[in-house]
Amino acid sequence: MNKSLIFILVLLIFCIGCQSGAEFFIDESKLQEGDIAFRGGTSVSSYVVEIADKNGIYSHSGMLVKYEGKWKIVHAVPGEEDETDGIQYLKMDDLDLFFAPDRACAGCFARYDTTPEVLEKVAQEAIRWWKKKILFDNDYLMSDTTKLYCSQLVQLSFESQGIDVAQGRCHKFPLADEMVIYPSDILDNPKITRYYILEEKPKN
Repeated sequence: MNKSLIFILVLLIFCIGCQSGAEFFIDESKLQEGDIAFRGGTSVSSYVVEIADKNGIYSHSGMLVKYEGKWKIVHAVPGEEDETDGIQYLKMDDLDLFFAPDRACAGCFARYDTTPEVLEKVAQEAIRWWKKKILFDNDYLMSDTTKLYCSQLVQLSFESQGIDVAQGRCHKFPLADEMVIYPSDILDNPKITRYYILEEKPKN
């Protein structure tokens, strides 16, 4: 399927896909450094991923870290440069921003089955990538780590501890010249448990 056809399909489903408006309640006592955050997004790029990844329920992923005493999510994303001076750097967002109503309509946290010490090191690796001010990879090239996309960042963070979190799973993505890792390729790992599915905040 060529890029122009993908774009047409995105336009056709733009108004019937994942809708914004949900406000999520997050119980931070359940969280642990090195967890993986997944969300179903509301952007055009999210719809492209949802079209391509037929088995997936989330279009985006990031690493949960503790930074300066606060929970944050390190992630690579296009089209959200307001907090990075208009440049597509890797982002470190507050939980409320990552799961903001205009950016997320579904979400969860998942945990890889290993020790907290290993997961802490995975989180530190994600922070290391963020500090390097790596740009988002609009070409989605696994072979190039001078720029990163979301699942690639998660994969590389775990690889720092000798863990292939996607277990070699990858797919042809219509907008890329190489095989790419989808969020579902990570979530399908049997050692990963989707332990916390976010619930909408109660209405006042």
